[in-house]
Order: sequence, then C-alpha cells, then structure tokens
Amino acid sequence: MRDLKYDIARSFAMIWIVGIYHMSEYVSLPLHTQQWARIVTWSCLGVFTFISAYFLSGKNTFFNFSDIFLFYKKRLLRFYPLFFVAAITMLLIDFNDWDQTWRGLLGVSSYYAPQINTLWYISMLIGFYLITPPLVLCGKLKYKLLLYTIIILGICICKFIFRTGVDNRVFYYFTIYVLGVVFARHVSISGQMKLYASKCFWGGRPFRIVVGCKCLGGKLFHNVSWRNHRHGVPVNLV
Repeated sequence: MRDLKYDIARSFAMIWIVGIYHMSEYVSLPLHTQQWARIVTWSCLGVFTFISAYFLSGKNTFFNFSDIFLFYKKRLLRFYPLFFVAAITMLLIDFNDWDQTWRGLLGVSSYYAPQINTLWYISMLIGFYLITPPLVLCGKLKYKLLLYTIIILGICICKFIFRTGVDNRVFYYFTIYVLGVVFARHVSISGQMKLYASKCFWGGRPFRIVVGCKCLGGKLFHNVSWRNHRHGVPVNLV
C-alpha cells in the first residue's frame, strides 16, 4: 500500500520542478540564478531520491540471482525506453553531443564527463539502481555503511586521482539514496511514525543529518553550471 504522505511530498516536489523551476525560464524570470531557488530544487530532487530508495528497498527482497535480475529488468522497462527516446531526440536537435549521449545512456556520465544535460538525474539513478540489491543484501546496518563508504571512496579516487570528471552532485544524492534504504530496512513503521511526530526528528540527529547533507550539497554544487545542467524530472520512477 502506498503511503499518502510520500505521494504528497513527491507531488509538491514535481510541481516545483516542472511547473515553477523549469517554466520560469520561459517567462523571462529564470530561477536558476537565485540561490534560494537552487536550494529548493536540490531539496525536491532529494525528496525524489529518498522516496525512490525507500520504496524500492522496502518492497523488494532478494533471495537469489533470479530476484536480482527481475529487479533490474523491471527497473529498466519502467524508465529506460522513454529515457532512450529523450536522449536520442536531444542528440538529434544538438542539445547534447554524442559523447554526452552515450555516457548518459550507459549511466556513467555522472562519473565520466561530459555530463548529459537535462537527463543527468535519470542517468545517475541507473548506478543507484544497480547498487540497490547489494545494499539490501547487506543485512546489518554496519555492513550497509561499510559498502557506502567503499563506494564513496571509489568515487573520490575517480574524481581526485584519475580525474574522470565526477559530478559533485553524486555525493549528495547517493548519500540521500542510502539514507532512504536505511530508513526502509532498519526503522520500523511505528518507529518511523514516532520520528515524524517527535522533536527527535525535527530537532535531533536525523534532522541534523538531512540538514548537513543539504549544506554539503550547497558546497559541492557551488561551481556547477546550472544553466547547462538543467534539472531532469524524475517522473514515475518508483
């Protein structure tokens, strides 16, 4: 059963990204130049990322390779056909070049520049979906955090040693994605409701973690060209 509060949060996020942030460029009031608007947009995409991880890890169990293969198949069939058509269309109209397009379609443009424009978020999610079964299969929280640390270290090596052009936004959104997995797998429903209703969430450690991630995102995204990397709209991903 779907949780209404998550659907409401996702709806508000979609209204902001599609109806306000994107449309602002067509009415000569581009919000991408405003810091507050960029912060709201990071938060909205963070909402999509968290909810996607929460539902995918909460409703899927993996007992064998067949379960993992079925998960990947369902994910690809759900979003990849439209993603492919959109990417090829943008290539044909010269919105993205060939290097951006093939990297985006393979899901590596976030780690191996150049980044694909507009569709970068969808491309980035491919990597997150690939890591979802291993995260779920890491039963204990400490093993999930260990896997998260190893992946982050690997991305840092690519960025700072091999200089492959890693998009800084990966660090922020991957952290949010892992938090969604942890919340779904290690916090009971009653525990989640208590967190929502208590000062523990809004004034305690969970809220400070979320705020910390937003601040980290602000630092990481400071040099990102927002006009060239328009925010893709993660519609119907969950």
